Amino acid sequence: MSIQNQTITTPSGRVIHINYPTPEVHPITPSVPKVEVIRMDFVILSDSVIVNKLGDTGRLVVIDSETKPGFDVEAALAWCRSNGWTVRRWPGGARAWKYGLVPVRKQYEIIKLRDELRMNPRPELEGQGVSLDLAYDL
Repeated sequence: MSIQNQTITTPSGRVIHINYPTPEVHPITPSVPKVEVIRMDFVILSDSVIVNKLGDTGRLVVIDSETKPGFDVEAALAWCRSNGWTVRRWPGGARAWKYGLVPVRKQYEIIKLRDELRMNPRPELEGQGVSLDLAYDL
């Protein structure tokens, strides 16, 4: 797994470094039938967007991951909605499911992330009145 780094300066001048994990792509060989994309994750960075497409091969795996400069996330999410996908959006990212919501974390992972966010709040979420469901968001 590689890490995508981003540095954010808050209005108060505080500098925060955020590391976004970028999963390794598991390439599909020509001998394997094409895997249907059933979930897409979008991580919005200052100058680009990381788009991860996930498919079910017996387990959910990243079948394509790209960093796209100048990518229009809103247009991609509008396409997802118009094609019946369920979309969740938050500052700094979004996720879309083809067949309805499926949790992306187990209960213990949700508790760990909630505690982490309490100890180290993300600046893009501060003061936004954002309501997150950590089973699906971030």
